[in-house]
Amino acid sequence: MTLVVAECDSVPGMQSEHAAILRLTERPTAVVEIAAELGLPVGIVRILLSDLLAAGRVSARPGCGTSGRTSPTTGRCCR
Repeated sequence: MTLVVAECDSVPGMQSEHAAILRLTERPTAVVEIAAELGLPVGIVRILLSDLLAAGRVSARPGCGTSGRTSPTTGRCCR
């Protein structure tokens, strides 16, 4: 599971979804939690996060215990 944390506040004129992500990530937050809060698919949130990462507005890191193992409940990788 990847955790995202804001490196700055939102600025006027910023895309609303980007601003919402920065507000949600004042503390380390999982990508899936961001998607759930915004009501957007995880894939769309990943695209938005890539914009913010490229601009240096957020940073991402693996969460505690992340090993890339598959989830026993879904059978898919948890990252």
